[in-house]
Amino acid sequence: MFARHGIPETVVTDNGPQFSGGDMKVFAADYGFDHVTSSPRYPQSNGEAKRAVQTVKNLLKRAADPYRALLAYRATPLSNGYSPAQLLMGRRLRTTLPTFPAALEPDIPDLRKVQRRERERRWMDVSNYNQRHGMTLGQPEEVSFSDE
Repeated sequence: MFARHGIPETVVTDNGPQFSGGDMKVFAADYGFDHVTSSPRYPQSNGEAKRAVQTVKNLLKRAADPYRALLAYRATPLSNGYSPAQLLMGRRLRTTLPTFPAALEPDIPDLRKVQRRERERRWMDVSNYNQRHGMTLGQPEEVSFSDE
């Protein structure tokens, strides 16, 4: 991955044995990136990555042609308006769907706009969740205490 896309500033992993040993520390030091691990007792911190892996596994399980399935996934816009390919390479991918040639020209997404859309989407997700699961302020609630 580093040879193809370059060395990132930070790599975030879980605390799996392949990442927690001395070899990973040496590798990170040699390549000059920060290695950050997620909390072992806080699985939500790795939830986004696990969800992406689950999505791709399901996609490949149902696909007649796994390469076309991956192409379609990489070319499909996310909730921020850009496809994974556009975010990585700054251009749309040519697929089997008819596309105007001008749409395939390089068009590097504005990072601030992408980040703003991501924040808005996450805020909407939190708001929707809280509307369904939240407690209304001022609502009487029984509370009990224990000496244990």
